[in-house]
Amino acid sequence: MNLHWLRVLVFVGVCGIPAVQAAEPLRLEEAVTRALTSNPSIIAEGAQLQAVQARTEREGLPPPYVIGGEFENAAGTGSLRGIDSAETTLRISRVIELGG
Repeated sequence: MNLHWLRVLVFVGVCGIPAVQAAEPLRLEEAVTRALTSNPSIIAEGAQLQAVQARTEREGLPPPYVIGGEFENAAGTGSLRGIDSAETTLRISRVIELGG
């Protein structure tokens, strides 16, 4: 009976040992790449840097044009009744920056 338990223990012990593989030595470039891609602080700093660069690009652009419109007196009464007497207005505007 003891021989049976000895075999079970040896089998379980052998199964628990991980297989050893021949590993290549870690090169400096590979170590730096792994560190940069897996460190959350460095990843967050990279995202903040991209946000600052995008904001700088956006602030360098000229102000956009703004287009607007109005449609008045469309539901008038009496002589102003109907769509023929309606007034339409189209606006195109843009901020003009002076100075720097």
